[in-house]
Amino acid sequence: MTHGAVTLDRLGWGARHEAVPSLAEGTGLSRVAIEHRGAYTLLGPHGELEASVDPTLRDAAEDDRDFPTVGDWVQHSLVELDDRRVSITAILPRRSAVVRRAPGHEPVPQLVAANVDVLGIVTSPDEDLNARRLERHRTRQWRSSAPHPEQDRPPFTGWLRSRSRRGGSRRPHHQRRLR
Repeated sequence: MTHGAVTLDRLGWGARHEAVPSLAEGTGLSRVAIEHRGAYTLLGPHGELEASVDPTLRDAAEDDRDFPTVGDWVQHSLVELDDRRVSITAILPRRSAVVRRAPGHEPVPQLVAANVDVLGIVTSPDEDLNARRLERHRTRQWRSSAPHPEQDRPPFTGWLRSRSRRGGSRRPHHQRRLR
């Protein structure tokens, strides 16, 4: 399934301000576009590739953060295994990582994305603006190592509190409930 070749610069490599590393013969460099359970879709100069983690890399992993995630730059074989998937042999160092608490009882970290250039928060315009939920997301955003567009701006919690006092609804007037 190799189609749609994309340059590394178009995928964001230029933002790293680094030269492309020298690769061993028979290997390529791509970016993880989609993460499935144990399988990955890579984009790069060799097109769209289905991939899996090399057994050596899998055995060396200490926890889930040692596996590729969306946004990672990976080195991979160019020869498909079983005429289907290439093998991810290395993960390049991450510039940033967005991490959340994995669902479940134990507080285990879960990688959401890596090498993020800008992290934004979007809420639904037809739902009430929940100040606590937005603050949770903002806290997660500040704790991540990813740059965010409002990095130099003061937090807007005062605006949220004033909206909450006024009812906080962002729905058009005709859709609001009468009290």
